Amino acid sequence: MAAAPDALPRWFIPDGADVIDRPAIVRFIAGMRDPARVALFADEVGPWRPAGLPPRPLALTALSSVPGRLALALPQPAGPAGTLVATSIPYSRGWRASAAGRPLPTLTVDGAFLGIRVPPGVTRLDLRFLPPGLLAGLLGFLLAAVVSAVLLLRRAVRSPPAAA
Repeated sequence: MAAAPDALPRWFIPDGADVIDRPAIVRFIAGMRDPARVALFADEVGPWRPAGLPPRPLALTALSSVPGRLALALPQPAGPAGTLVATSIPYSRGWRASAAGRPLPTLTVDGAFLGIRVPPGVTRLDLRFLPPGLLAGLLGFLLAAVVSAVLLLRRAVRSPPAAA
């Protein structure tokens, strides 16, 4: 299925960004005239503001994509003030972004999607996803399996074999 001619790419550098308070997101979305202009939450970005945004959105190229991992190439190195990458990937605390092995801050774009603060000079982003709670859940499962095995072994050792 072909994308609509005016559809935004899956990952892109937006042409503008507004920093808003969380309750204002519904009003921002309702009044949206330029889908390539995104909203960022003030409590996530603090004093940082995206700079050097292009006059029209710039698409990023996927270098590799496998479940839980994505490598993206920026169309040009991030300028001296860095930039912002917006995606249509649903935001989750499980996403981690990095460039050249250095972690990068992620944030919420348009109240629902993953965004990345990109420092100056970066030409490649690496994204990884680990579902929140997965490691704790696996640890809990392993602990329960060990306890169950110990209890079953104790019962088998204490119970005399049934007479035939």
